[in-house]
Amino acid sequence: MNERMYMWFEGVPFPTMDFTPELMREAWESFVFKDEDVLILTYPKSGMNKKATILAKKKNVEEIASKLR
Repeated sequence: MNERMYMWFEGVPFPTMDFTPELMREAWESFVFKDEDVLILTYPKSGMNKKATILAKKKNVEEIASKLR
């Protein structure tokens, strides 16, 4: 991994062109997960569109089912 292209934050490499240490620290300290939040992590080129479609369909099915109860 080319060290000039990445910066490390909390043990994770981030591209230097998109992130600064200050931005990462601010996000790290202020972000709060809610119970209804969903976090999806994938590798590049691993079919994110398909995963997002499946998740959207599952969420829609759960919403419809809860309304029928």
